[in-house]
Amino acid sequence: MKGLMIKDINIMRGNSRAILPIMGIGVIYVFFTDTKISFGMSYIIMLFGMLALSTLSYDEENDGMAYLMTLPVSRYQYVLSKYLFLLLFLAVGAVASLATFLVSAVIKGAAAHTGSLEVLRRIGFLQKEEWLACLIVLLTMFLMNMVLLPLRYKFGAAMQQIMILIVVAAVIGFSMALDKLTKTLGIDPDQWLAGLNGLGTAALLLIAAGLCVVGFLVSLGISAHVIARKEF
Repeated sequence: MKGLMIKDINIMRGNSRAILPIMGIGVIYVFFTDTKISFGMSYIIMLFGMLALSTLSYDEENDGMAYLMTLPVSRYQYVLSKYLFLLLFLAVGAVASLATFLVSAVIKGAAAHTGSLEVLRRIGFLQKEEWLACLIVLLTMFLMNMVLLPLRYKFGAAMQQIMILIVVAAVIGFSMALDKLTKTLGIDPDQWLAGLNGLGTAALLLIAAGLCVVGFLVSLGISAHVIARKEF
């Protein structure tokens, strides 16, 4: 299974010419604006998640799956390697986005003679509420990838773009419906976020970790079942 992970890493290295310009857009945006940390991190991590999913297309190219299934790894191990690679790439995206904000804060602070701490304060780096919003966004994106992976295995590359649009549309539709429901019931989202904030950092991290673990295991089980029934 280690070889499968190395294969995917080499695919990403081979695509660096396409990856770096796209990532550069996010980096430039962070450097030239005072975008909030939740938005900037979400953009970069979403990019890394989509790139991790793109390795499936390379596996299927020129009947590659038929060859991969002859390797001394089980189908479950193949699927598990994809999920572990996705987690690895999302973690790299989180570190890269965080480093981008810190470096930009140092440069902006030096250029404006205000100090990097003031820049970090403007983008919400020192605000717990901003990190809470960031956590919610990142959790949503992680679970969205957990939904996309089984669908990708089931319907193949031909439906990938359509599936992404459907899932994104579903998330937007759910958000709009939730917003309308809260207004109908007279629920203030700011008060709801404040209530979550009152749970404490440790409790919020435990809840997020629990949702991620459940989503990961359910998605992995479905993907393994789909691959086990496929013929290559």
